[in-house]
Amino acid sequence: MKKIKQAEEKERSAEHQTQKSLYQDVYFASGFSFKFYAQLLRLIPGNYQVMSTQQVSQSILRPPQVA
Repeated sequence: MKKIKQAEEKERSAEHQTQKSLYQDVYFASGFSFKFYAQLLRLIPGNYQVMSTQQVSQSILRPPQVA
């Protein structure tokens, strides 16, 4: 009887850890933002045009849709 209770408790603990890690992954993915500074482009030799993110088409920045 004692081993059954320990197994159930271990299973609940494993489920809790899985849910916790999934939550952290989702939170990290949703909070991600990418910044690329124009100062870096000045260090690279070449002709680069700096444009604001407002000029970029929103369809390019959208993440892929999972069906």
